Amino acid sequence: MDRRTNIPEQAVVEAVQPTRVVAVDIETVTLDPANDKGALDALSGRVVCVAMLIDDGNLVSELALAGEDERRMIGEFWRVLGASDVIVGAQRRRL
Repeated sequence: MDRRTNIPEQAVVEAVQPTRVVAVDIETVTLDPANDKGALDALSGRVVCVAMLIDDGNLVSELALAGEDERRMIGEFWRVLGASDVIVGAQRRRL
């Protein structure tokens, strides 16, 4: 606890961390082509790739996570993100 402000030290550290902007694109496939929701259905769809473009204000870097282990991929995605990161994404709609 910072005695001058009564703010927990961890909150002070998080407040001064630079904010990164992380653009995210998640690719999915369907395991059941007969399902009309396809890859977007949690029961029949699977995440196969998470791509990120990370801008920390000085450097823009790319990171792609791909593979057959969906749980590992999503876990790694959350490990890459920082507490102060801003996530940007887009939603693709079917026509």
